Amino acid sequence: VDTSLALIAKTLHSGLDSSDQTAKKQFILVETARKMDTTDGSHFLNNIAWEGTPRSTGKTISLNTFVRAYMPIVNYLVKHNLIDLSENSDLVKYINLCFNIINSIWDSFEKKWPQLFNEGKNSIVQGTIGSSAIIKFLINYLNKDESRGTVDDKILIKEIKTAIERINDNYENWVPNGTYSNYSSGAGHTIISKILMDSIDK
Repeated sequence: VDTSLALIAKTLHSGLDSSDQTAKKQFILVETARKMDTTDGSHFLNNIAWEGTPRSTGKTISLNTFVRAYMPIVNYLVKHNLIDLSENSDLVKYINLCFNIINSIWDSFEKKWPQLFNEGKNSIVQGTIGSSAIIKFLINYLNKDESRGTVDDKILIKEIKTAIERINDNYENWVPNGTYSNYSSGAGHTIISKILMDSIDK
């Protein structure tokens, strides 16, 4: 069985036991991926590989990578009580919340670097490398200001937009075969996230 299908099967058949928070978080992201893959106006419309690799399918990102790359967002939302993983929680509401946050991230990047999106050069920035590195950057950015009070989804989306506006990085680093295309390991993603953090307001 393809690993992405195995992940869905495992998640759906776990019965979403209230003690198994990991399964619930995976379920939220698998269903967010499904919504992103099928919703008009989504930055991942028809672009998530449910089986196989992005290279073999011509898609931007695989389901497994999507779940792994965007998990820090779900963890952040849980930590700040925007997602409640208790027994009776409304998972559909959280799927919609994750969809809105992830789509707003890519709305902001499309405004910042339209060249990558207009010319179809978004396979690195939105694929494994960019999704992983950018989410690491955003979570580090948000965690820097732990003094803030209650976080709600509107404040969070506004802060994310601000963070992206403050990045001072050249879009050419993100084109296929550009500088960042060689940073394919987890350590590489961490390096890019640090480069983005250090570029703020420069």
